[in-house]
Amino acid sequence: MHQYIPTLGADCSSPGELLAAEMARIPMKNCVYTGNYESMDDLQSAVNSGCEINLDDETSFIRLKNIGIPEYISFRLNPGVGKGRFAEIVTGGREAKFGIPVEKIAAVYKSALADGVKTFGLQCHSGSAILDQNHFRENNRTNS
Repeated sequence: MHQYIPTLGADCSSPGELLAAEMARIPMKNCVYTGNYESMDDLQSAVNSGCEINLDDETSFIRLKNIGIPEYISFRLNPGVGKGRFAEIVTGGREAKFGIPVEKIAAVYKSALADGVKTFGLQCHSGSAILDQNHFRENNRTNS
């Protein structure tokens, strides 16, 4: 498939999804791994694959340091607000298990910088099936 769409990438959340991307011949440099409370083996698989790594929690970075410090890392921000078509798909807000809270994100980046990370990304996901455009304006206002 990659031969037809050279810029094709994959957003993976498990070693199995990384393998599926590899089997689809998607270059790992075009893939991002975002786990949620992943195991050391999961983190090792992501590092070994050569994909970009997006961490969902500050404890994931602490565990990743035992494997090695990547030059690039991205962290998932919990914007403090969330929405979704129904409660089970809300992935942002005070009660959500996903992402690093706004009040902690700067300290996490400073820690990663002190540990040798050179380049950073930021990812934010506050829910699924959100059809209200005002939600995203509120999200941006909350985090700017």
